[in-house]
Amino acid sequence: MSDNKCYYKMTEARLFAYNDLKAKMENDLLDLQDMLKEGPASKSRDILYRSVNGGVRLSPDEIQQIKIDNIKRQIEDCRREISRIDDSVSAFDGDYYALIIKMRYFERKSDEVIAEILNCDVSTVRRNRKRLITRMAVRLYGIKALAI
Repeated sequence: MSDNKCYYKMTEARLFAYNDLKAKMENDLLDLQDMLKEGPASKSRDILYRSVNGGVRLSPDEIQQIKIDNIKRQIEDCRREISRIDDSVSAFDGDYYALIIKMRYFERKSDEVIAEILNCDVSTVRRNRKRLITRMAVRLYGIKALAI
């Protein structure tokens, strides 16, 4: 597989994952709210936290803070990816066929259904989807995504 095909496929994978990323971020936000509201599970004794360099005793408060920090990091990673995808999709807002991206990847419509909605041929949908994804790949991956 050529490099530009690889970036095309990776761009598609990111678009197909968009709705799942949004759902994951919403779930993580709810989990974070619960963690902040409930506090540490136990105050009875220190817990041994094992790391590559050996063990370190951590209190329930410290463990809770590590969990909170981890979930905040996950939320931020999801938010950053969603923002990148949103930016790359919105760059084509003036393009009539930009709707293809939203319908195909976010709404999971088939090319045939999209062609019917846009009142065009299925080959037009496929050709424009390829054009848009190729341009999005450059926005997401830079010059590496160009077929030079």
